[in-house]
Amino acid sequence: MFFFFIAGSSTLDSLVLFIVSPTTLSPASKHNSAGRCDARLPFGSSFLSKQVACFGRSTYTYESPEYATLQSGLDSNLNGDSAGDRAIVNPAGAANVGSGVTGYNAQRQVATSSGTIVAYVANNSNARYIVAGSGALANGGRNTFPLHPIDNIDITVKKRFTFRERYSFDIGAQFYNILNHPQFTGGYTNDVRIKSFINARNDLVPNDPLFGRFGQFYTSNSRVVQVSAHIVF
Repeated sequence: MFFFFIAGSSTLDSLVLFIVSPTTLSPASKHNSAGRCDARLPFGSSFLSKQVACFGRSTYTYESPEYATLQSGLDSNLNGDSAGDRAIVNPAGAANVGSGVTGYNAQRQVATSSGTIVAYVANNSNARYIVAGSGALANGGRNTFPLHPIDNIDITVKKRFTFRERYSFDIGAQFYNILNHPQFTGGYTNDVRIKSFINARNDLVPNDPLFGRFGQFYTSNSRVVQVSAHIVF
């Protein structure tokens, strides 16, 4: 972990803090980095600058994607459960491309019933992620499919009015994801709490039309604006 501090001039008192962490916030995420800049800006004349102060803080966060576990959506290993099993990963396939399979019989013809299937062929040979048909052996492990990364900017601004020596009034605003950049991630952009998605998993089944379309299932973490006031006496 690395820290960098930069001192400001007499007209701009600022502190820049940049953190790079190679550690993981969760077993499925890889790297997280954040940069923060704090500043106190002068306001008007030297008299007013003692009575009114402006403060600003901006935080930039980037985190490499969390990885999800792909599923075939059926009982591939024939153990009788309803949970569904993992998929097949083709390392030579194109990234983020999924495919279903077609069963063939011993005569190398498309099988007309499940009992005559002796092999499966991917419908798209260029796919990296392939459904494991009934009875097929899935080689996909946990956390093999990257979701979207976190690429987020938060800004806080505050103005302080000072009365005499012991009274002050602060008014400010916090802008989370100020650019309103859609971030369909598997978690939160500024928290390490677990976010559960239990209503659907179509985006993780390789032969589903919604495969990889995270925007159909996850929230975009849209912009949030919060206004605050603080009185000190």
